[in-house]
This record gives sequence, structure tokens and C-alpha cells, in this order.
Amino acid sequence: MQKKAAAAGYTAAYKRYEDDVEIRYSKAAAEAAKADYEQLVAANKLREKTVPEIELIFKKLEWNKAGLGAEKATHEREIAWYEAGAKKVEVEAADLAIKRRVIVAPFDGIVEELKRKQEEWVAPGDTILQLLRLDTVYVEGTIVQSQYDPHEIQGCQVTVEVQMARGRKATVRGSITKVSSIVRSDGEYSIRAEVANQQEHGTWVLRDGLPASMTIHLGTGGTATEVSRAK
Repeated sequence: MQKKAAAAGYTAAYKRYEDDVEIRYSKAAAEAAKADYEQLVAANKLREKTVPEIELIFKKLEWNKAGLGAEKATHEREIAWYEAGAKKVEVEAADLAIKRRVIVAPFDGIVEELKRKQEEWVAPGDTILQLLRLDTVYVEGTIVQSQYDPHEIQGCQVTVEVQMARGRKATVRGSITKVSSIVRSDGEYSIRAEVANQQEHGTWVLRDGLPASMTIHLGTGGTATEVSRAK
């Protein structure tokens, strides 16, 4: 509503700025008053005191008033321009306030759990929902440090096999995107692959927490030629 009010104010102010009718009218009135005054002055030159002095004073006053009216109209038009600018800033501020109150996810996903309702007040840091990205997922595993160095694993293509219900299997492909710099106490380090998920009967094959078997195709991103298998 604040944005609508500001937008209406901006439109009204800009319309006043565009409208130069008052300026043109005042200029025309000044020209007419000037001609009227000059005509009376000329009549007095032909015949002295044809027009009383007081009438000449009032006619000149009307001329000056019309000229000042044109200046006033020009000044008001300039003010309308600045008012339009101020209202435009109000529109932008209201639009920014709206955007700051809209929650936009950086990816397409599925809402797993909704913790807040629309129009409910929240504080910075409050969790409003749990959103799962399933079109692209991470598959994590470990590598034995004594067998492969990190540079041999980084960037390699992978094939991920997932065990489905009733003994069925699904296979997807991806690549290694992260190799941990930390070797655990058991002599292994963690790796992560990013794979493109696929749908089956309208549902995603890979889901969070589902066990998978990942085959790393060495040589596709590293330097080795063997094939390693991580679970």
C-alpha cells in the first residue's frame, strides 16, 4: 500500500511537471495586459488625461501581475519536478522493503518442513522451512590416503549406483567437486561428488540419506588410470 501511495504521488507530481498550461496562460495574459496598458498610454499621448492616471496604474499592475503569474507557474513546475523525484525514491524504497520481505531460494527444491506461515513475523536467523534440492545432489565417500593422492581424485567423473526397492538399481553420473584436505585418524579422507538426479514416475531417484555405491573413473580429472570404488 505504501508503494501504491508513493506511485500515485509520483504520477500526480510528474503530471503537474508536464502541464505547462498555467505558464502559457499567464504569458498570454501578460501580453494582453501589456497591450491594454500600452493602448491606454498611447491614448493619453494623443489626448492628455483621456485615461485617468489611477486607471493606468491599475492596468500596469495587472500587466505585472500576469508576468509574475508566469514566473510563479514556472517555479511551481520546477517544484513538481523535485516532488516527482522524491516520490520516485519513495516508490523505490517501498519496492526494496517488499523485496526484503520476500524469501527467495537460490535453487528449485521441495519443501520438506514448513516452520513459519505466510505473514508471520520472524527474526533474523529464524528457520522458516526446510528446503531440499533434489535435481542436483551430493554423494559423499572416503578414500584411503595410502592408495590415492587428492590430485588424482579431484575433478574425476563418477558413476553412482543406488539400491532401490525389491532389488532394483538406479545409476546416475557426476563428478568429484570436493576433496578434503584433512586425513582422518583411520588414514582416509572425505570426498564429495555432485551428480544430476533423475526422476522415476514423478519422484526423484536419489534422496537425502540414501546409501549409494560410487565408482570413480580415474584419469578423467586426475592423473591415474585405475578405477577406484568408494562406498
